[in-house]
Amino acid sequence: MRSVGVERTDGVTNVVSMIMITAIIISFMGMVFSTYMPAWGKDIEAQTLNNVMDSFMDLKSGLDTLSVGGDPGTSMTTKMTLGSRGGPVFGFGRMTGSLSIEEEMGQMSVSGGGFTYGQSRGTILYRSDNLYVEDQDILLEGGAIIRDQGDSSVLKGPPNIMVDMLDKGEVSENLRVYVLLQNIQGTDVGFSGAGSYMISSSLLVEESSDYALEDQTITIVIHTEQEEVWQKTIDDMLSEESLSSPGDYVTVYDANTGTFTITIYNVDSLSVKMTFFRVTMT
Repeated sequence: MRSVGVERTDGVTNVVSMIMITAIIISFMGMVFSTYMPAWGKDIEAQTLNNVMDSFMDLKSGLDTLSVGGDPGTSMTTKMTLGSRGGPVFGFGRMTGSLSIEEEMGQMSVSGGGFTYGQSRGTILYRSDNLYVEDQDILLEGGAIIRDQGDSSVLKGPPNIMVDMLDKGEVSENLRVYVLLQNIQGTDVGFSGAGSYMISSSLLVEESSDYALEDQTITIVIHTEQEEVWQKTIDDMLSEESLSSPGDYVTVYDANTGTFTITIYNVDSLSVKMTFFRVTMT
């Protein structure tokens, strides 16, 4: 008698199904890691850098407020978060940054007729260490907030230089210049990582002087690597007062010394205020 066999395919079907499910999972995870997670990481880094910029704006606002209306001994505190600890999945989006006070950077001076009216120094510098967004530096120098990223630099907060032409178009035009010189004195301690730190700024001394110059020439010198930003800023500022170069002012950048020089002609009055701050980070 002939026997009849029955072929069972249950086991083969289960194996094939498992392989297909595994392939789908691997494909999905690959798409997540190659597309979605980098996008999440980029968003986290961009938001962190925006928060740092906001902290710099708060810091500048506090320093300017204390410079104009504060009494020696008063202080203000700004919180700054240097990076991000990342998202819940494998810490994705983690980024770090560093913050330091550079006392020898950002020197600025005002002079004319062989006399120095005032000078300042000190820069607060942040540097990011990103994975997806191009790294950038954010610095506070000469009262200006500058974002330096790749081949471009952008002014985010105006410098503490003001020019005012009174009685425009009249014979008795009066050109006034006001300069606020902020000296940033801090410790050599810098911080890096993803944590949050408090920046305390205390006003030590302030000195104000007014000068009647009667059509004299003044020179403002800024030690900086951000020549293009300063050039555009000064051109825009002085053009608003109907001043043009080279008739009313000239600017020169010396790459060897890293100095940007602004020479303004026919200045009738000059106001210079110097403030000295002790800045600490904890």
